Formats: sequence, C-alpha cells, structure tokens
Amino acid sequence: MSSNLSNVIQFIPPPITGAASRVELQFDCDGTAQINDIVYQDATNPTKVITNVNNTELNISIGVIIGKPTTTTCVVLILGINDGYTGLSIGSKIFLDIDGTITETKPSSGYVQILGIAVSTTQIFFFSNAQRVLQV
Repeated sequence: MSSNLSNVIQFIPPPITGAASRVELQFDCDGTAQINDIVYQDATNPTKVITNVNNTELNISIGVIIGKPTTTTCVVLILGINDGYTGLSIGSKIFLDIDGTITETKPSSGYVQILGIAVSTTQIFFFSNAQRVLQV
C-alpha cells in the first residue's frame, strides 16, 4: 500500500546542542551593515559580505548578520536558529522581500529565495537555499 505524503510537510528543528548545530562565519562588511541584515558574499572580495537590500538582483543570500565585533567585521549565521523576530507563523517559509527585509509571503516580483523556516513565533532556522528563481 502506498500513501501520498506530498501535501504533508512538518518541520522539526534539530536539537540545539554543541557547536555543530550552527554555522557562523566572520566576514568583512561595510560600516552600515546591521545585526539581522540579510547578506550576500561580494563577488570580487569573497572575505566580504554586502547587505541584500532587495530581491531584484541575482545576489544569492548566504545568511544573516548576528554580530559585529567591529564596525567593519560581521559574524554571519549561515546555518542555524536566530532569535529576536516577532509574529512569525510556525512552519512558514521565510523569504527576502523586495525591500530587503524578511517576509513569510512569497514575493510576487523579483527573485525568490527561501532563507529559512519559522520554528517559533520569534525564531527562524536559517539554511539559505542557494537557489534564486526569477518571477515572470
């Protein structure tokens, strides 16, 4: 007997234990970059990240800034859970909106990239899918 589970999706976040539960990397960044900015890697300088201010350019987001040890150094969460959001719907996909902010609503224009999944009303599990699709 076969069952069709294509309409049943449940996200269960991994347990948070030890350093292997998160991937954080340090990059150079502009002084204007802020905590919770979604960023992409600079094509000409791979040690630098740039804030993704919209979803109209083909810049694949790699993560979210979670720390700024100096004004020009950023710690970026590539994989793992980040806290500090409000009003999220558990299990909803998180996208980069047309203005560079996060949204639970798939953008109707520009490029679409899933950044992660809401695992609580205040937390996102970031995994930054390395694909972007242009809406036509």
